[in-house]
Amino acid sequence: MDDRFEELASAWFAKAQDDLAWAKDTFADNRFGSVCFLCQQVAEKALKAYLFVYRQKLIRTHNLPRLNEKCKQFDAEFIQLHDAVDTLNSYYTDTRYPDIWDYARFEDKNLAEEAIRFAEKIIAFIRKKKET
Repeated sequence: MDDRFEELASAWFAKAQDDLAWAKDTFADNRFGSVCFLCQQVAEKALKAYLFVYRQKLIRTHNLPRLNEKCKQFDAEFIQLHDAVDTLNSYYTDTRYPDIWDYARFEDKNLAEEAIRFAEKIIAFIRKKKET
């Protein structure tokens, strides 16, 4: 892999892992809506890191299903992340703006726990793919 793309893949994946740690710290503070948003960010950065492995230019989108579809072009097993990316996708906007939809519904411990599980799943999946 080209050195620049390798550096980008490593940097974006490291940031995804950092965001996951941040999400867990935020969970401990009972800030569940923020946890959901951070987990969306984990997924977005991890998926983009994977695309850098395949020398893809940065895709300027926050749309997780779109990023996952692009990843599936290189590895069909990304279908396994379908539910995780679909769930986390709504957290980009809906958790940040109190006048959108039902903002208060994101202040839910169970929802935040699920978001962390999905983010962990995506990190583990992509880590394994990057190592092979």
